Amino acid sequence: MSSRPLVTLGLTLVVVLGALAWLLLRAGSTAEITGAADRFTPAPEWTLAEEIIEPPRLMCIGASVPCPSVHRRYESAALLSAAQLERLGADAGAEDWTLSGTCQPDATTTGTYTVCTGEGTIGAYVVTVSQAVHADAAAAGQGPGRLVVSVEKA
Repeated sequence: MSSRPLVTLGLTLVVVLGALAWLLLRAGSTAEITGAADRFTPAPEWTLAEEIIEPPRLMCIGASVPCPSVHRRYESAALLSAAQLERLGADAGAEDWTLSGTCQPDATTTGTYTVCTGEGTIGAYVVTVSQAVHADAAAAGQGPGRLVVSVEKA
């Protein structure tokens, strides 16, 4: 019995499985979704502390965040007012931009908590901007404030 058919079958399987894995797991361009996130950049006093970009894929296997998505965390000593957060959505051109919360710290709350959230859409993406503060800093009348911009496929 010749081993040639088995070698051919083995090589064919390797090629087919490799092509399938490449097709399912390859990352697409993040230009469109990062472009949507770029429209929600706060004032210069907000410092980018963390950025997670998950590119589009045919299958999102093992991703800790949805794909595609962009999550950016900014920090600042100052907090945005409700009017400023409303303006951030309007300036970005977000559709159906809604604001919940007062953006004012609550003296009775402990730990880190969200004081307000804006949500709307940019094209095919849902954008959520949440502002949080730590109770100790809020009691002192200051930040650090935390602003999280999240953009995900609708």
